[in-house]
Amino acid sequence: MSRLSADTFVIALPDLNTREEINYIAQSILIATHKPYFYNNQEIVLSVGMGIAVYPLDGDDTETLLKCADSAVVDAKLSGESNNFRYFSSGMNAKALQLLTMGAELRNAIDQNRFVLYYQPQVNILSGHIIGAEALIRINHAERGIIPPGEFISVAEETGLIIPIGEWVIREACRQVKQWQNETQKKCVVAVNLSAMQLLQPNLAEIIQSALDESELDPQYLELEFTESAIMQNVHKTIDIMQQFKAMGLQLSIDDFGTGYSSLAYLKQFPLDKLKIDQSFVCNLTQDPTDAAIVQSIVSLGKLLGMTTIAEGVETEAQLGYLRSIHCKEMQGYLFSRPVPAADFLKLLKQDEINQAEQEQQSGKVLLLVDDEENVLMSLKRILRLEDYSVLTAPSAEQALEIMAQHPVNVVLSDQRMPGMSGVEFMRRVKIMYPEVVRMILSGYTEVDTMTEAINEGEIFQFITKPWENEALLMQIAAAFERYEIQRQAVQR
Repeated sequence: MSRLSADTFVIALPDLNTREEINYIAQSILIATHKPYFYNNQEIVLSVGMGIAVYPLDGDDTETLLKCADSAVVDAKLSGESNNFRYFSSGMNAKALQLLTMGAELRNAIDQNRFVLYYQPQVNILSGHIIGAEALIRINHAERGIIPPGEFISVAEETGLIIPIGEWVIREACRQVKQWQNETQKKCVVAVNLSAMQLLQPNLAEIIQSALDESELDPQYLELEFTESAIMQNVHKTIDIMQQFKAMGLQLSIDDFGTGYSSLAYLKQFPLDKLKIDQSFVCNLTQDPTDAAIVQSIVSLGKLLGMTTIAEGVETEAQLGYLRSIHCKEMQGYLFSRPVPAADFLKLLKQDEINQAEQEQQSGKVLLLVDDEENVLMSLKRILRLEDYSVLTAPSAEQALEIMAQHPVNVVLSDQRMPGMSGVEFMRRVKIMYPEVVRMILSGYTEVDTMTEAINEGEIFQFITKPWENEALLMQIAAAFERYEIQRQAVQR
């Protein structure tokens, strides 16, 4: 074993004959190096990436093998895993060259002041007002134009350039939001992402305080975003850092909540103000009851822990309507605006109104009819025309879910046999996503076992057969609304 540089070591193993033996040794090294140790009463855990080159497959001389192993190390570090190993492959030389090229691009961007911040509005769901912005870095390249962060952030972290870049982001974001406040008199917050490497900076708090002092920005208007993976690398140290930030008056949030590996046992110890719901859960929440249940759980968890929840990646009115119905407080996404340059964000801030269609005014009793036969829907609407109901209709279960996301529905009456999704399956989803809604099936197909199971499991309140008797149907619908009102009052008590 020998040491090549400050943090690079080489181990030569001449007597191994199989990959299984190599894997065993590599895994043993990872386990041994990952054990925590203490220095000055601080717990320290090392993060190790290993690259493996095999003789004579990857080279027949020391210099070639070292280059191949070094390329494999780069691949291991760029994988995003904190402790792992990679074998050399021919494609890794191209990746190493790409790393060197982008590293040079980043240094030029720093020297030539080519970085620029774009801002994506964060909006209060109930009021529709902009309450903040997430600052997102770009490179304004002389030839390639605007380069998004996905192309260079991992390289910045690997090369260590994330430290000066991150400091610039903090200073520029503070300066810009203070300028907006002076121009509009609106006290919006700016959110800045922190990488795991920045958390290791011993002078990070001093850098942030200096940025606040220079810009004269009140600390409460700067929000620091942490990823779950970053804060879990050294939990106790992270808690100390967060408490230091809170003492400074800053706001703190976890980005992409639910996609990492944070422990609920630790979550309650982090002095957080906000949970950001990852867009992967938001994109299908009006159709997928699993995603809807996850989002509901995060919103409920945030409420219990005294944290605000903000949904990322909101792109449709249906998503926004559903988030409003479960009392998610804030949102950001293309429905309101893409990330935009500072000048365009200022225009949005001055306008300060959410770009959404005005919701239809409805009475207090909202009934949704779902049937793929248009003549059935028309007959039902004709019967109900003299009743004090706001009646909505949908030709399929999928469209019904979209409508329910945008409108407050009290009772839903659905056909059983429909293309795409049966009435019972539709009701199962409604039960999970909208448990307060009273659910009824109207069908000419008496599938006794299916209906009995659905009633026993609480998927449906009542099963009505076709053809129906008008007076009896009206009484059953009225009973459903009475049940809804009883449930609503019970919840309020």
